Amino acid sequence: MIDGWTTLSSTVEYTGVSLVVRRDEVRRSDRSLGTYEYTESVDGVRVVALDDRGRIALVWENVYVCGQRLLMCPGGGCLPGEDPMAAARRELAEEAGIRAAEVELLTTMWRMPAGTRTREHLYLARDLSIGRHHRDASEADMELRWVALEEAVAMCGDGRITEAGTLTAVLLAAQRAAAGTAPPTVGTERSPAPAPPTPPAPVRPATSDDAEELLRLRVDVLTGRPATDAWRDTFLADMRARLGTDPHLLAFVADGEAGSLAACAIGILYRGYDGPAYPGGLWGRVHTVVTDPLQRRQGLAEAVTRALVTALQERGCSSVELIATPEGLPLYDRLGFDPAAHYLTLRRPLAEARTARPGTAGGAA
Repeated sequence: MIDGWTTLSSTVEYTGVSLVVRRDEVRRSDRSLGTYEYTESVDGVRVVALDDRGRIALVWENVYVCGQRLLMCPGGGCLPGEDPMAAARRELAEEAGIRAAEVELLTTMWRMPAGTRTREHLYLARDLSIGRHHRDASEADMELRWVALEEAVAMCGDGRITEAGTLTAVLLAAQRAAAGTAPPTVGTERSPAPAPPTPPAPVRPATSDDAEELLRLRVDVLTGRPATDAWRDTFLADMRARLGTDPHLLAFVADGEAGSLAACAIGILYRGYDGPAYPGGLWGRVHTVVTDPLQRRQGLAEAVTRALVTALQERGCSSVELIATPEGLPLYDRLGFDPAAHYLTLRRPLAEARTARPGTAGGAA
């Protein structure tokens, strides 16, 4: 208790599965009265697992309360009576399949001191061995990603990492690395210098075995929300049936870690009629270009797009079209794409004749 403060009453307003809500009446040192409402729960842990290549393990999962998919260091809540370091080792093994010969405390912090009486214990794990994870049903959508420590620091600054415990743990781990207390890169003496950036992965044509990863990039990463079961089934069946066999469907990918894809570009070759705009009657469309958030700023989007456009042009496409997002415009401008007149689309039954809207032609040409 704060010196000079007195708790006059403490009432449990609600008891849940993992927390208690309390309402306390207090008298402060100046004799004024106050009411404080807050939650109590078991302490939590986050672990920065740093390998001998200077990379850390991050898990990417759907967090219901936030309504978002977040990147975090492995971690979770302590079991009742569990030592925080034991909890850190347990969570690291359960979520990421990682065991560490050395685990040290980085710091202990308050999660949200104005409203939660719960602490977060942050650890640095080193001398790692990788095995199988043991995730529960709520973690079925979790994905493990390895990222260079210096890149993780950049992610804390640009909004790709937003969870408080992970932000703090990553920055503290980087501080220790800069002070020379983290393990050295393989083949060098202990040094605060960061590891060199990983060169871009080679680009290859996608195969039917890539269907699941293409779905993940196309939906979870590009749109940020899960697909319906019907959409998933349709997409997977189409990709598995056509990739490598249908000459009109082209896709190029860059491989990531542990069987994942770092980036992809998907396009379609269309055949229309021969004319001035389409000599030979062939034209292509880039439907999807997406890079995993953990693999950005490595030139992967440009690499897969170049491969796709080159393949379309080599097959005789005289025009390649796409709809660009604001983020993608600099890339497509660099590759030589030019703006074209806007077009209209119809995705419902043909309507009866209607009065032309302002700014449109009143009749057919």
